[in-house]
Order: sequence, then C-alpha cells, then structure tokens
Amino acid sequence: MKLTSSLLWPVLAFMSAAVIHASVEEVQPYAIPGRYIVVLKHGHRPADVTTKHGVKAHHVFGHALNGFAGEISADQLEALSQDPRIELIEPELELYSTAQTLSTGVKRIGANLSPLAKIDGLDQRVNADIAILDTGIAPHPDLNIFTNVSFIAGQPTDGNGHGTHVAGVAAAIDNGEGVVGVAPGARLWAIKVMDDTGSGTTGSVIQGIDFVTQNAGQIEVANLSFCGIGYSSALRQAISNSVAQGVVFVVAAGNDSRDVYGGDGVQNTADDSIPAAYPEVMTVSALYDLDGVASSEDALASFSNFSRSVVAGNPVTSPGAAIDLAAPGVNIASTYLNGGYATMSGTSMASPHAAGAAALYIAAHSRATNAAGVYAIRQALINLAQPQSAWGSANTLDPDVNREGLVYVANIAPPSGNNSPVVTITSPNNGSTYVYNGSIQFTATATDTEDGDLTTSLVWMSNTIWKIGTGGSFSVRLVPGTHTVVASVTDSGGRTASATVVVNVNPNSAPVVTISSPTANSSFTSGAAISFVGSATDLEDGSRTASLVWTSSINGQIGTGGSFTTSSLSAGTHTITATATDTAGATGQKMITITVGSAPQPTTLSVAVVTDKTIYVNHNIAYITATVTDGTSPVYGAAAHLDLVTAKGNLVSSDTTTDANGIARFQYTVNSNRGTGTYSVKVMASKAGYTSGIGTRTFTVTR
Repeated sequence: MKLTSSLLWPVLAFMSAAVIHASVEEVQPYAIPGRYIVVLKHGHRPADVTTKHGVKAHHVFGHALNGFAGEISADQLEALSQDPRIELIEPELELYSTAQTLSTGVKRIGANLSPLAKIDGLDQRVNADIAILDTGIAPHPDLNIFTNVSFIAGQPTDGNGHGTHVAGVAAAIDNGEGVVGVAPGARLWAIKVMDDTGSGTTGSVIQGIDFVTQNAGQIEVANLSFCGIGYSSALRQAISNSVAQGVVFVVAAGNDSRDVYGGDGVQNTADDSIPAAYPEVMTVSALYDLDGVASSEDALASFSNFSRSVVAGNPVTSPGAAIDLAAPGVNIASTYLNGGYATMSGTSMASPHAAGAAALYIAAHSRATNAAGVYAIRQALINLAQPQSAWGSANTLDPDVNREGLVYVANIAPPSGNNSPVVTITSPNNGSTYVYNGSIQFTATATDTEDGDLTTSLVWMSNTIWKIGTGGSFSVRLVPGTHTVVASVTDSGGRTASATVVVNVNPNSAPVVTISSPTANSSFTSGAAISFVGSATDLEDGSRTASLVWTSSINGQIGTGGSFTTSSLSAGTHTITATATDTAGATGQKMITITVGSAPQPTTLSVAVVTDKTIYVNHNIAYITATVTDGTSPVYGAAAHLDLVTAKGNLVSSDTTTDANGIARFQYTVNSNRGTGTYSVKVMASKAGYTSGIGTRTFTVTR
C-alpha cells in the first residue's frame, strides 16, 4: 500500500490486509492493486521464493522481517498461498503524510532550558542517533546527516521537503544560524521510504525499518512522521522486532481529528490509524501554540487525532490512553530544501519534537537494549510531561477525557553523580521451565544509593506479552513459549536499571489414555457382559480418569469413567474410543477394536421315519422307527412323539426317547375296523438346545 508523509497533505494510509489464506478479509481501500508483502518463515531465503515463483521484488527484508515486497499476479498469488515457506501475505497499502501547518516548538517544550541540549548558539552536538524514515533528508548546512539511504528507485534524496523539515525539528544544529532542533546536532540517518510526492507503501517503510534494525546497535530513535488507515501484521511485526533491539519508535498520531483506533474504537481493525495505533510505538498528538509559552491559546490542534481508549496490556501508562505525548505541531519553523527554511503544521511536526526529546533522554541516561528499556524511556518521558492543567488555557479542547501531557525536556540533564539502581531477580531461576497454566512466582529487589529501596517501583515486562506485573513479588500464568522477562526501575534522577530472567512455559499436554480391558481384537458373543476398564493421566491436571467418555463406532456413547460393564453392544466390529479432556480443553484418546458375534442359532433336529413294510392287513404289527440326528450325528435322549392318523381319521399317539443311536421305536397293531386305505405317521423330536424336527411316513392297510 502507498504511504505519504505527515504534512497538511493527505493522511498516510498504512493499510494492510489479513493473511492471504483467509477466506474473508476486510476490504482495504488503500491497497495497491497487484502489489503484496510476503513474509517468510524462519530459515527460508527470499531469493529462493522469488525465483521459484518468478516474482520481481521491489524490496527485500532480512532483519526486522524475513521476506519481500513486489508485484504479484493472481496466478503467482495463488501459488504463493500454497507455498509452505510462506508465513503471511498481505497487500501493500498506500500511506499519506500528516503534516498540516507549521510553527515554533523548541521553546514551548523547554528544550532551550535543558542543560543537555545546551542551546546557546555554540555547536555542541547531542550524542545520539535519530533515524528519519520519511521523504529523505536533503543536504543542509543546519543538519548533521550521518547516513543517507533510499529505498525509492531513482530518488536518492529528499525532493519533497517534508523529511528535511522533520529532521530539523528533531536535531537542527545549534550554530547561531537558521533554526535549532530539540536535540541539536544529533546524528541523522536519512532513510528515504517515501517518494517526492510524499507517498510510500508498507513495503518501502518495512524496508526502512529493516535497515534500522540492521543498524540497531547505533540507532537509538526512529521517527515516523506519517500515518495510514488500515492494519498490517507485517508492519507491526517489523516495528515490534526493531523495538526488541532497543530502538524507540516515535510516530505521528495523524491529522484526521479521529480516534487512532478508528470509529469502532477497537485496536487492530481496518479503520485504525497506523502505526499510531500500535502499542509498541510512542504516538504523538499536536499542540496548537503560537508564542512558545504556556498561554490561554494553547490547546490540542483541531486536526490532531486523539485516543478514547487503550488496548489491555499497553506497555506504558499515559493519561492520553493510546497517545503518549502531545508536542507543538502548528506553524513550526524548520529546515527545508535548497538550504532554506519553511513553516509547516501537522502531527508530522509534533512527532520529531518527541523524537528529539527521546534522544536527549538517551544521551543523559543511556540507550535501551531491549523492548523493556524502550518502554522505560517512553514512560520516563510521559512522567516528565507537562500536564494539560499547566498549559495555560482554561479549555485545551481535547476531544476525549484522556489528557496526554506536553513533552517537556527542561529537566533532562546529564548525570550529576547519581548512581543507577541495582535490580536483583531472586525467582525464578534463569532458564526455568514450567508446565502450561502453572503459576510462576516472580520476586526481585531494587535498591538505589540515593533513593534507597525502590522494590515497589519495579515494572516487569515479557518480550511476548508486555507488562506482566509490578513490585517485588507477584505470581502470574504465562502463555506457552520462551519469555525474556525484564524487571526495571527508574530512580528519581532518571537513572534506569534492569535485570533479566528467561523462563520457558511448555504448551499444554493432552491427557494420556490407556485401556486395560478388554484387550484389543477380543471377540465376544452377542449379549455377553463386557467389562471396560481404563485410565487417563494429565501432566498438568493429574488424574482425568473420571472424565473418560467411552464410545462405540456402532452404538455411540456406551459409558463414562474408569470402569463399567455393558451387555448391549450390537453385533459387528466395534472401534471403541476412550476420550479424556483436560481443564484447558486438550483431549487424549485411546482406541481398540473388538468384535461382537451374533448369538448362535440352535440346530434343527433331523427326523427320518421308516416302517418295516408299506402294506399291512388286519392284525399285522407295524414297526415304526424314527432316527433323530443333528444333521450329522445321532442325538441321544431326544423326546419323540408319534401321531398316527388312520384311514377313518382316528388319532393314535405314543411317546418315547431316542437311544444312543438316536433311534426311537414304535409299534402299532393294525385294526381294519379303523378303515382301509392310507395311514399317516408323524414323529416330532425335541431336545433342549435344539429346534424341534418332524419326520413323516405313510403306509397302506388293505383288509
């Protein structure tokens, strides 16, 4: 996206989209068509990715971020979104400058009274390095330009004037000519990230931040006098990584008369003013002041952005909520193109006043080496600020109830024998490892030769979640990961000291589930009572056996807890799953397979009936034999019941049992009075465990 500097020109629209893989994104009106920022995962080289996908990179990052920015077609975008080396992709956004009208500010913030600034017409330069990320800095006799670098193709220096003006506000040389800056003669790093129209992109700005991070051992302060509308994960991550190296980032609040969190008042959404909305930066609003002294006209400039709320965990505490400080921003005179001077207005002019103040503080008290040190410097300047009640006006016209103070440097002086505090962390031990969601006890002491015990003033910061506690002792639960925790304190003379401890917090472990009964691949008959026994243990919670839930792939949930018995499983092959959930929501499972067979069907008895003859006459004896088998073998002891029906329909019955050969024997004496013709014989055999069987036979009686 394009960016622009912070004059009365359009407000810098640092907008960025969410990760390209997201299915739904907020529309970002300042996204530059076809241009994207690509952030790579650790260990992968931008050149490898650009070569693989045929992308021409306009900017390559290797310090604050690992990645590149360039023109990317729809097909290339789709291919990149599937590349496992990619961490995120977001559109480049257009940014615009936020300067408006111009004025004096050095006197109003007390820089002319600072023993360290030494503003007396003699060239005694402040020993600090300020990076100006802007339209560049043009050569000027009133500026101490230490390094010049451009990330705008074909434009090696400032052709706009904005960056040169900003540089003079921060650090114009105190040489009796022209103007003087807040931190006179500080070394200026001219980093051109905006073109000569005052526009830039998140890609070009990240390239500049990458350069700052690469040189963080020398650069103590970075000024960003531009603002954008939107959100950019890449930009914020780049700034955060640079802050972690000890660089104080000072940024313009913006000139839209709006909340820096946008109309929704929610940080990290598409209507944010960025980078002003980021907690990692010192955000500066603009003061209207025309005479350089506290007077009835002093008020927040009508164009200045403001802050109605602040995100939880903000690393500093300011009466201005998400805005650290106010600074003069109307009719500010400063250096300009062609060795000249000009007057400008805007939060672009306010920001370098605070950047110069940060440089003065660092020259007096030493630089930061990590994020905690950066936040300590920001807090110290907030604490030194002139409250709005001292501005001289009955109504400062602040549109919210959060009244940021005016940056004030009159009391910033070189150390005068003041000793630094001594901070000692006694718990936890460095390198300690803790389980997920475990409470960690932090204890420390802070002593100072002049102030005595400062333990209650300790501020504890984690590199991952900002402020985690205050004072000499507290307990806290930290998110998983490696935390560099810094305990810092500042004495009454402005000296800051700190101590560091590294702790590791393991990610939450899922419960471990075991099944001891039944054994895997067991088989059971239908209706059999099956005993289920299991256990679940969790590293953080201990026993989770009581939370076990047992399910069958066929019958659904079948039981809970460590043991139960059921006989209601359906026939078939079951995948039995025992699941336990810990208090953090992690689940563990154990699965086994068992088979439940259908109940065996009883065998039907086979009955074969024969008679000794087929034709009988009166008084003959019919010998009837029934042989009972299970289909293959004779069945002993089966009950055999005979029903004989005569030709006239008379029924004759008899009962017996089968012998060892499965034979049941019957006799019938023929009586012709019962008729001549066909006689039918039916023998039914039955026995427990078998299905009854029937055999039949007929014979004839002739006379």
